[in-house]
Amino acid sequence: MIVRARVPTRIDFLGGGSDAPPFSAEHGGAVVNGAISRYAVCTLETGGHLEGIEIESVDFGRTVRAESVEALRFDGTLDLLKAVIRRSGLAGPFRMRTEVDLPLESGLGASGAVTISVLAACRAALGRPIDPSELTEQSFAAERLDLGLPGGKQDQCGAAWGGIRCYEFKDPEVTVHDAELPPELVAELEHRLLLSYTGVSHLSNNIHADIRAAYGDDASPCKRAMFGLARIAREGLTLLRQGRLEPFARLLDENWR
Repeated sequence: MIVRARVPTRIDFLGGGSDAPPFSAEHGGAVVNGAISRYAVCTLETGGHLEGIEIESVDFGRTVRAESVEALRFDGTLDLLKAVIRRSGLAGPFRMRTEVDLPLESGLGASGAVTISVLAACRAALGRPIDPSELTEQSFAAERLDLGLPGGKQDQCGAAWGGIRCYEFKDPEVTVHDAELPPELVAELEHRLLLSYTGVSHLSNNIHADIRAAYGDDASPCKRAMFGLARIAREGLTLLRQGRLEPFARLLDENWR
């Protein structure tokens, strides 16, 4: 059997950073993001003719082989894929291949999309329902608990739910609000957006580590900024639903500052 899962990456409009602990646990964050037509794809082949397991990442040019899922070890090679596979409940034998149709480390939530695509493919192969909330929680647990990587949940949410939505985070709960935009407003928003690639790497783990360090410093403006980001996201959802793109654009500028 061959299963293929295709999952969108996302652009982060408003509130990014407020989705991560400790702020999301202590005060609650909010993010508005939108899925885009750049995808992470996982192709999973299962069957008795295969032996052991094989995991290939086209983007990193790496392949891992093992006798079983239990034999996978975190050793610095495709550890994120190993972690989500171990959480998925899938056993061997199988062959897995992942790829993303955008540059690595471009700040569009590719790693979160890859993990969601892997989990979705595994659940489909096991005949289990593909629930966005469960995919988000499993992916988050693999990244944050199993591997200890810093960060929030907005990447996984954007990949699992798709569309343009506002996510409110009060750990461990996530509340999802669909922007419910009419097609003509989505078309106008697309017309006004330009996504450009600078060639500069965007390492979210480093950014979240810096935020966590600054958050603990009472002299840092970080915590005050987090409250502002969450507020802007909630205001932005209201403006989008009202079709008011000009004030929404001004919020983008405030968010960046």
